[in-house]
Amino acid sequence: MRLIRIVTLTMILTIHSSISWGSADECRNHASSENWNAAYEHCSRAAASGNGDSQFILAELYRNGDGTARNVRNAFKWTERSAEQGIPEALGNLGLYYKNGVGVGRNYEKAEHYLRLAAEEGFPRAQSNLAVMYAEGLGVTVDLDEAYKWWEKSAKQGNPPAQFNLALLYAGKDTRIADLETAHMWFLLSVGGGHSDAERALSQIGQHMTERQVENSIQRAQACNNSDYEQCD
Repeated sequence: MRLIRIVTLTMILTIHSSISWGSADECRNHASSENWNAAYEHCSRAAASGNGDSQFILAELYRNGDGTARNVRNAFKWTERSAEQGIPEALGNLGLYYKNGVGVGRNYEKAEHYLRLAAEEGFPRAQSNLAVMYAEGLGVTVDLDEAYKWWEKSAKQGNPPAQFNLALLYAGKDTRIADLETAHMWFLLSVGGGHSDAERALSQIGQHMTERQVENSIQRAQACNNSDYEQCD
């Protein structure tokens, strides 16, 4: 009798596991195809079963109001649960919730903690936002060296806001590394990524450069982009 119970329990757990993973796959597939109602149904099921990726996707559905009513508190709740499983995107978003005081009280210490965890996992948006905290002194001492480090890491992963802010450092925000040609190069790359303010900044800085400097910058930007950011010096 005991053997029958064990076999039955094993079968139930196996079925439950397959449903959970099946829902997780369906969650991801429907979200990718922007089939929001189906995504919400499958992501809710997989998230409740503890799948970290599905928890993050569900959080984003609540944050954007896709397939369900927009609910910032639920977005925060599921982001937090996903972050507890070490999902880098969730860690980064959790840091932003604390930084901006959205869905939870503003807490710069926790914001820096979670953004750093995500940044160290290589998540470019978290790296850029962590740099902002150090550049602006949000809950930390202003440290342009730390800001530079994280903006550069993010910029070399193709993140346009990081490229823009790195360009600003070279344009004179950090006088120790002022270099108009390098600033122009990063503004160019940021423009290519669609950053809304980069084109105007590019035009302004170009007025203070020689034709030769602009040509060098364009060549460097092309080399940087073509090498997948391996040759950006």
